[in-house]
Formats: sequence, C-alpha cells, structure tokens
Amino acid sequence: MPTGLPINLEKTFVNEFGKTYSKVTLHAAQRALVMEWYGYTTKHQIEVVAIWVESLIQQIPFENLLNDCSSLISVWDDSIDWFSQVWLLRMRRLGVSSFIHIAKPNSFGERIGRYLWLRKHPEMEFLFFSTKQEISAWLKLHDKEDNISVD
Repeated sequence: MPTGLPINLEKTFVNEFGKTYSKVTLHAAQRALVMEWYGYTTKHQIEVVAIWVESLIQQIPFENLLNDCSSLISVWDDSIDWFSQVWLLRMRRLGVSSFIHIAKPNSFGERIGRYLWLRKHPEMEFLFFSTKQEISAWLKLHDKEDNISVD
C-alpha cells in the first residue's frame, strides 16, 4: 500500500437539496471499503459514487466491498444492470474479492441484493446479510483482518 495515505478515508455525497445519499468509508488496515446508501438515489448518483470508488481503488487496492443498503428507499431499476454487470466486474478486475451486501428484510435494499445475488460473478465471493450484527458475527467467525467496522 502506498505510504502517506490516511488509515481511514471518508467521503460523503450530497444531492442538490443538501441531503446525504451516500457515504463511502475506506478502512485501509482491513483492506475494506464500505458504501452506505441513504434515501432515494438516482442513476446519476449511483454512477458518481461508483466511479469515485473505482478511481480510489486504482490508487489504494482493497479486497472487501460492503454495500450497505439498509437505509435505502429506492430500487435502482434504472442502474442495477450497469452496477451488477459492468461496475462489479471492474471491481473484480481491480482486486475486490468479497462483496458483502446488507439490507433490511422486505426492503428495496433486499430487492437489490437479490438481483445482485442472481447475477453475481463466480470469481467474487458474495455475501448477503440483514443486519450489521450478522455481518459483525460473520467477520469475527472468519477473522477478517481485525474485523471491518460496520457501525
């Protein structure tokens, strides 16, 4: 990993109304990136975040991507194909080996996760959880490098 980079990095994405629609946090020590989604997100907003993440991992490689849709209220119908078939494949080529999706049961986030699960790439580990506690328990059980913070 390049020297002089922050141990943790966080970027917040805000819409034209001043509302946060995504927060991305890099946990360098755990080689993990957490993407949190809030409220309603447009295709453009999803692409802005995804392209920013892609440019970041070209500079700072990481292996684990956590996609937290537990606070999302939109379904991504207009961007799910691009996200699953184009962007996730790019992430795999850049070294991401685990994609962890979190969403509340019976939510838009769960619908997104189920779609992603059906179209997952065989060379990328895909995990689907309903709560942050489930992820924390799984991370501890599998000893994922000092655990990834999901709070």
